Amino acid sequence: MEEKMFIKKFKKIVHWLAIIMLTIPVYAVPQEALAAGATWYVSTAGNDITGDGSSGNPFATIQKGIDSATNSDTIQIVSGTYNLTAVPAVNVNKQVTISGESSSTTVISGSNKNTSVVNGQDVLFNVSSSNVTIQNLTIDLGDGDADYDVGIYTDNSAGINNLTVNNTRLLFASYGNVIGEQLIHLGGGSGASITNNTIDTASGNSGLYVGDGL
Repeated sequence: MEEKMFIKKFKKIVHWLAIIMLTIPVYAVPQEALAAGATWYVSTAGNDITGDGSSGNPFATIQKGIDSATNSDTIQIVSGTYNLTAVPAVNVNKQVTISGESSSTTVISGSNKNTSVVNGQDVLFNVSSSNVTIQNLTIDLGDGDADYDVGIYTDNSAGINNLTVNNTRLLFASYGNVIGEQLIHLGGGSGASITNNTIDTASGNSGLYVGDGL
């Protein structure tokens, strides 16, 4: 008799637990949260050899951060001036966000580039992947004739989609410099978003070049 009563009570408990579970709302994880990746830190005081990309032990170069990242990661650039000299300076070949602390404190400069000028190929950010965001920076092409021709570049035939440039100061070389520099060169693709930026243009140059494939 006691066993039957126990079984009956147990069935009732299970029944009500099932009802409670069915009435508890189920919340979906936002897609943005699922897509969020790791953050890799870059600092003028960092080191590409001994650094691990953490906030306490950052890398020294943006390229090292990109090379270490995977799609959806963020390259966080600590305030400071980063003088770039390679051609192109930074290859952005992954779907990453490159972010400074602010456009007034994080400066990417081509002022100290060597004197080997290759027209149209001297690029600070060479973007070869879709879904890239560049934000909260100053991108300065420099003041001399031996500086970068393009601040942010996507190739005409690459079909790069969803490039975002936001809250960034883009500065030309001084007035009267060589004709043909471009702050942003959009060669092709779709979905580009160029918003809330400050663009300093000089005569004969382009603040924003839009190619036939865009």
